[in-house]
Amino acid sequence: MRSHQSLFNRELQLEESKFMEMQFERRENDAEMSKEAMHQIQAQMEDLRSSNKRTEDQLSAAFEKLNGNLETLSRRTEASRGEREGEARFLKSRVSQIKKWINGPEYMTTLERSRAKRTPSTCEWYLSSQQYRAWKSYKFLTTEARPESSVMAAPGPKRFNPILLTSAKPGFGKTTLSSLIIDDLGLQPITDGLSHESECVLFYHFVSEQPELCLASNAWRAILSQLIHGCRQQRDVIDALSVLYEESSMGQRTASEEEVMQCLLLLLPRFSGIVLLFDGIDECNNSYSFLESMGSLCTETCTKSLLLGRPNIELPKDLRDLSYFDINHFHNYDDIVLYLTPEIQCLQAKSWIRADPPLKEVVSVLANKSAGMFLWAYLMTRYLSCRALSPKERHEAIFVSSLVEGMEGLYSAILDTISNSYSIQHAKVQKIFYLIAIAARPLSTSELQFALAIKPGKVTDTDDLIPDFKESLPVICGSLVEVSDRGIISFIHSSLHDFLTARDAGCHQKFLVDACHRHLDVASLCLSYLVYDTSRSPLNWPTRSPGSLSALQAIFPFLRYSLNWVYHASEGLRLLEKTVQPLEEAISKLVSLVSKFMRARMSVTFWVESSWTLGKAPVLDCLAKQLATADGQSLYRALESHAGFLRSFQQLSSDISRLKDEWGHLLTQQPSAIWTSSITAFVQSDFLFQTSDFTISSLAPLADDHVSSHGKDSAASRSIFIESQVSDSGKVLGMVVVTPSSTYTDVVRRVLSTDPTKASLHLSETQKRDFIKAASSGWKVRYDQRSTQTEATILSYEFELPGDDVCQLLSQSMASDNPERFPFPIAMNADLTRLIVLRTLVTIHPAPKTQRLDSPNKKPRGMDSSDVAYSPAFSPNGNSIAFVTGKQDAGQIQMREIEVWSAEQVSGAITTAEPVFLRKGSVIASWLSVPQIRQHDTSLGFAFHPTLPFIAFSEWIYISGWFFCHHGPEQRSWKNDGASQPFTVDISKFLKAVLLDLLSTSPSNTQSVSVLVENQGASTAGLSLHRDQVTSAVILWDRTCSGETNEVVLAHLPQSARREQTFVSLLNFRSTDEWVRMVWNKGAQKSYSVHDEANPYLPSIISRKRVLASEVDIAKRLKSG
Repeated sequence: MRSHQSLFNRELQLEESKFMEMQFERRENDAEMSKEAMHQIQAQMEDLRSSNKRTEDQLSAAFEKLNGNLETLSRRTEASRGEREGEARFLKSRVSQIKKWINGPEYMTTLERSRAKRTPSTCEWYLSSQQYRAWKSYKFLTTEARPESSVMAAPGPKRFNPILLTSAKPGFGKTTLSSLIIDDLGLQPITDGLSHESECVLFYHFVSEQPELCLASNAWRAILSQLIHGCRQQRDVIDALSVLYEESSMGQRTASEEEVMQCLLLLLPRFSGIVLLFDGIDECNNSYSFLESMGSLCTETCTKSLLLGRPNIELPKDLRDLSYFDINHFHNYDDIVLYLTPEIQCLQAKSWIRADPPLKEVVSVLANKSAGMFLWAYLMTRYLSCRALSPKERHEAIFVSSLVEGMEGLYSAILDTISNSYSIQHAKVQKIFYLIAIAARPLSTSELQFALAIKPGKVTDTDDLIPDFKESLPVICGSLVEVSDRGIISFIHSSLHDFLTARDAGCHQKFLVDACHRHLDVASLCLSYLVYDTSRSPLNWPTRSPGSLSALQAIFPFLRYSLNWVYHASEGLRLLEKTVQPLEEAISKLVSLVSKFMRARMSVTFWVESSWTLGKAPVLDCLAKQLATADGQSLYRALESHAGFLRSFQQLSSDISRLKDEWGHLLTQQPSAIWTSSITAFVQSDFLFQTSDFTISSLAPLADDHVSSHGKDSAASRSIFIESQVSDSGKVLGMVVVTPSSTYTDVVRRVLSTDPTKASLHLSETQKRDFIKAASSGWKVRYDQRSTQTEATILSYEFELPGDDVCQLLSQSMASDNPERFPFPIAMNADLTRLIVLRTLVTIHPAPKTQRLDSPNKKPRGMDSSDVAYSPAFSPNGNSIAFVTGKQDAGQIQMREIEVWSAEQVSGAITTAEPVFLRKGSVIASWLSVPQIRQHDTSLGFAFHPTLPFIAFSEWIYISGWFFCHHGPEQRSWKNDGASQPFTVDISKFLKAVLLDLLSTSPSNTQSVSVLVENQGASTAGLSLHRDQVTSAVILWDRTCSGETNEVVLAHLPQSARREQTFVSLLNFRSTDEWVRMVWNKGAQKSYSVHDEANPYLPSIISRKRVLASEVDIAKRLKSG
């Protein structure tokens, strides 16, 4: 049992073992399969990862490419947009430049006014007329199809002219009709831009009330301005105009009439649908010449044209076969009925017109009496609306034909009604009429309102201003005057101006405008305003923008127009001999006001400032001439009662002209400068505002040698002021004057002309040599020294120049393009004790003596006999002299010979004796002058050391140094970062910078400054003197340690006609000094001539009261005298 049980247990264990083995095998098999699956899964995952990576890389690359394409597209879009914007800006700028050059007048106002006046549904009969339709349908043949024998071809008649002249009597409404024609022909495309097939109209209205709008040249400028505006987006058209603009303008600001026509001839053939329209041809200042030009232009450019004007137009021979359309009263009849019907109906509704005549009958009678004149119909309705008329008087005016026959009859009826009103009203209407009739330009409502209130010789009371003037004016004037939307006043029609100014027109005597009388009256009005109604203090208006000027007019309503007093006075005197009326009262009133004006310094100064502020420089020359030459007993009697009037006015005219010539550059920029000390001190006028805080003392060396006291052929009359300089102590002023020989002066004045329009007589080479030999002797030089403190003469030394030096000088002069001019190089040392003139050295201390510094005959390599002498130069200590010569026509490569002389004690001489100057040798300086500075390059090519016998000079790409106490130049280099490149800067500034490095170890660099010279800097840190090139202001710059710059304007200087070189020296002053003093010097000029007029201001001592606290600190930093 136990054995069976044991066997059973072993068998059971065996079975369990097998089962376990089988399980393990199964597990191993499963594990193998799982491992294999895992490997497969892992392989699949790796494949998936690789695929994803490739896809991701592809997507990334695609995205990068897409981003790159987008960025490229964006850049191209931005670049394209930038190019388009740049192109648009360029075109806009160029179009603006060309428009400014064309200078077209205003041309839209008349069109806008006529459009507003036009009654709806009127004038349409014209558009359907046979003449207009035939002209409008006319087409030019293309250039290719055009027959050689004819410029144009057209349907219909064999000879059809593309110019249509529409004529009608005054008042027919031609201007209003023109607005309808413009709209019908197509004004709109011109505002949107023209294409080659565009159909549009270019128009102009001549307006007799505005003289500037009656000029034929302005008509063509207006047409061209419209055409350019329409082509403003077309680059090819603007480029073509630009070529003409740049080649033809010759530097002038405004295109000439010929250039305007050239532009039109260039542009009009490009567009086949352009039509020209001109209204008011009879009002053109030269209608015959204008029509000739228009006919020629239309023929050459194949352009149609439509003209409107009165029947009395004289046509050139070539235009006598043009198409006519003569408007008569039948054409306008229905339109006038259309206009009159509601007007008469309104009057009947108010019971101002009897109701018994039917409306249709009244309208028919008035339409027939109008004879086709719209103006008559309009004024008749205004006349019938006058409250001063009774119904019976209105009925008679309508049905009694003799009362208001034609325009003149209607004008007379309206004026009679006005004259029967209060005397104050018709006096104001009379004043309104003559102010409008003779105005220099159309008046604005504010100007006319104030002009009516002015009572000459009295301050204007604002209570005298008519309230609601713009609305009241047409009522006051019986609708004979109208106000535009812009507030500009004019007559209802140009025929009214003719009626009021023509003596034989039957005008009411009270309203007849005598031009001579009324010009004098308006001149008195303007002067009275300037004397009594303006400020007696500086206007000091900040800007000249339109908004700013509008604000100025709000404060001074009549100021802008009052500046025309000179024009009205001149016109009155011009017409004086043609008038038959006694005008003694008007002339006496004007002369009295002018006298009052001249005595009022503040008023004259305010007038000058206002004129420059409003862009109208004051001029009195024409009026002064007319006062001196005008004929008339009334004028004589008026002038007799004002002793010295003519002499005073001539002096005022001279002062105003001088003010413009000498100070126009400053007043253009700063009109209020007329009140400043500089102008008033220099001008010294008895009529202008003066101050006591600025004085001018002229030390001109020729002031006492005036021609009038010595005769035309005296030595004084031949003298030429060369140059002036202040000593380094600031106490002495040196001046050099040369007197050419009488032989030279006579030949130059008689043979060599300075007028470019007069050719100088040609001299042969033999004659030139003979002239030079004869004229080179007898030249004298005078060297004067004056005290800057007492202005007394310290020294006056005269000597004669060696003939050889003058001979060389005249040889250079005769070989130049301007033989009447000669160079004259001189130099003075710092303390003015030595002077070099040509090759003559003058030593002043202890006694004046001269030394001849002869140049060796042999010229250094690279130099020849055609070289000219530049100004010699002293070293800062005055012990050395450098003579500089070089090519006169220097190109990009500059070359100068520098010949150095130095003072040495002669062996065996007394130690206290004045040293003698000996020649040390010469070097050649050369450098590159870049185009940007070549024109203003005055460099001599070297610079002296302040204390050592040493010069630094340029040798192409090197800076060399020479201790000239040695035998030869010693080559050294400084601070040339691009040593392989030539110098392209101002070489003088570079050389001074090099020497500043040497100064850093020199004890002399701490010395203080007594005199500060313009544009030469100072060794006292931070102080420098400069000149503003626009306003000629002398400005002291003070640079503080913190880097800030303070500016003090010391003075303004006048501008001379010759524009000679000048410079200012600021003299030393103490912090306790009340005055700042400076000397205005004449600098070295390139050449001189006996034809030159001496500047009366050079040299001058300018004294100015110290007004700024900062000037005290500046004084402390300048060496006290």
